[in-house]
Amino acid sequence: MIVADDLADNGSLLQACLPKDIGMESLIRVSIVSVLLFVICASGAEEIRSWTLLDGSTFEASFRALMGKTAVMENSEGKQVKIHLDQFSKESREHIELKNPPQFKVDFRKKSKLRQVSNRFGESSLANMPVVNYFTFGTRIAQRSAGAYNHEMKVEFFAIGAQRRHNNKYILLDHQTGSFIPSDENNRSYEFWSSRRVELEEYAVAGGPTRGKKYDTYLIVITDKNGTIIEAKSEKKWPLENLENLRKLSVGSFMDTTCTRVYPGRPKPLLY
Repeated sequence: MIVADDLADNGSLLQACLPKDIGMESLIRVSIVSVLLFVICASGAEEIRSWTLLDGSTFEASFRALMGKTAVMENSEGKQVKIHLDQFSKESREHIELKNPPQFKVDFRKKSKLRQVSNRFGESSLANMPVVNYFTFGTRIAQRSAGAYNHEMKVEFFAIGAQRRHNNKYILLDHQTGSFIPSDENNRSYEFWSSRRVELEEYAVAGGPTRGKKYDTYLIVITDKNGTIIEAKSEKKWPLENLENLRKLSVGSFMDTTCTRVYPGRPKPLLY
């Protein structure tokens, strides 16, 4: 619980956090807080750094939390103060806003069309005929928390397939990136589809097990202008845990669960 006191009754607390040369004009929208109990926000507290106000004055404090349009700051002695975002310089305000991105609803989307491949005699009704599944992948991002966030974000998705009959043999089917700024004009949402059509074949030899490739999972990553991950979503842990390796792979590469490139598995020989 944070309790805001009157400015006149807490001048000493303000002096502890802000320099002496700040005029009263700069303090009109500043309120002081005496903390009975403070719960740190999910992003965690920053280390102490220098902040600049609109009039050019600076002070040393760590950012603790954002409450609506008000930032809660704390100096090296543990004294805390609330400052409205409009009181900060452009650079300091941007730093706070980037530390507090909105939350998003993240959806991975795919379209598929199955086609059975007939042989040269047109015997498409025979069992175990090869089939090809054509996939197109996309994603949709929608802001689900309140508040404006006027900064560009990068949206990146990976579609990952697997080689049938081979454990730990995966394929990077597609990798696409886009960017947007949440706004009223785009309803704070963004959707895009890949222009790539991915073909995944399935076949069986002499009545044996099905071979080929199949869709397996995905990874969607949203990053801010500094490359910091805002949100990520996947059905499995390993793609995000090995994101840097995954980004180095070219589409069509085979990989293991560390996103390290490997050779595709070879089919086991059949005995006739």
